[in-house]
Amino acid sequence: MPGMTLRVAFQGELGAYSEEAIRRLWMDAALDGAIVEPVPAHSCADVVRLVESARVEYGLLPIENSLAGSVIATYDALAASRKLHVVGETILPIHHCLLAPRGATLDTVRTVESHPVALAQCGRFLERHPHLVSRAAYDTAGAAQEVAGQIDSTRSAIAGRTAAERFGLTVLAVDIEDRPDNQTRFLVLARERGAMDASAPAKTALIVTTPNVPGALHRLLAPFAAAGINLSKLESHASGEPWTYRFFLEVYHTLDRAGLDALLRDLAAVSTSVRELGTFPPHGPAMPAEPDRPLDAAPAHAPPLAPMARRPRSLRALRGATTVARDAADAILDATRELLQEVMQRNGVCADDVVSAIFTTTRDLTSEYPAAAARALGWAGVPLMCMSEIDVPGGLPRCVRVLIHAEMEPDVPRPRHVYLRDATVLRPDLAAGA
Repeated sequence: MPGMTLRVAFQGELGAYSEEAIRRLWMDAALDGAIVEPVPAHSCADVVRLVESARVEYGLLPIENSLAGSVIATYDALAASRKLHVVGETILPIHHCLLAPRGATLDTVRTVESHPVALAQCGRFLERHPHLVSRAAYDTAGAAQEVAGQIDSTRSAIAGRTAAERFGLTVLAVDIEDRPDNQTRFLVLARERGAMDASAPAKTALIVTTPNVPGALHRLLAPFAAAGINLSKLESHASGEPWTYRFFLEVYHTLDRAGLDALLRDLAAVSTSVRELGTFPPHGPAMPAEPDRPLDAAPAHAPPLAPMARRPRSLRALRGATTVARDAADAILDATRELLQEVMQRNGVCADDVVSAIFTTTRDLTSEYPAAAARALGWAGVPLMCMSEIDVPGGLPRCVRVLIHAEMEPDVPRPRHVYLRDATVLRPDLAAGA
């Protein structure tokens, strides 16, 4: 593959999560010497048109997010195209950051811009900061680019770290998504069907319309049950005509082509129309069996990105403390999770930056280890230690403390330590006599 150029269209601007998904999905091709060139497009429909017109080899579109649900624009673009095939899929972990121009702080920003799906994924963060007014943008990286173009410390954007590096923005808060396991699934589009081993596990995506009569959906599902095929996805979407709908289905199977064609015939017998969007391996694209033109004949687009050098980082100690309402596992975990998120956000670090953490609790907290909250936030592989404190007369009851060692940029100001709830006064007996 040395010298080959694989152009992949995606919706958004360079620096978007889709670009990261492209680079991860075609990493092996790049290692073999191929040039993988992400090509930005304004809309999902534009991505489809670029692939159909042979200006790019592939398209990549987000189909669903584990928090925000389906991406309707992708379904509409797939339904409108009759020339393309789904040839692969990939799943990308999504970790959002709050980005702003240099000099801005979480206290100075007043508006936050991003794609509506990204805003929906960060609902809890926005609830905790009600002074931030949300504004919808067509893309996460596009919002970051727009904010970077305006030197305004009141504007911010929700996007990824890649967008911050690309557009020179400051990261004000990290991992602000509602759940640490936030993920987006993408589909890969091509002009030719993917070449697959008939005996390998596969997924097939379909669009089906049924008569608007009682029992139509039951009859549609019966062929899958009869063939022992797992239906992994079933959604209804508006067809474009008033109050009529089409079904999008995805199924896991190991059928050969003849078996799949037999299933499609059974579906056609009980449906108004059946269309196969594509058959593909889970979590990896199938290359088109016969490319319809030389890959190097496409017009040039945006140049490939050079890898960004990682700056030297220094180890910093971040401290925090909070109190717990009662000695119960859920209360300890909720309070600790809140504390860790605030420490991370105020210092602009994420789980990958954490080197180690030491937790201590007062002796009246015995129902749960606070370190369990760190694991729930995705601190996989981070050494964690939990200890019980020696009682101090007049000390704060039901208190959790943490010492986090994290790698940070050398030019970041001194660490911001965080004390929440009643832990703003660690020794009430001494404070009272002050």
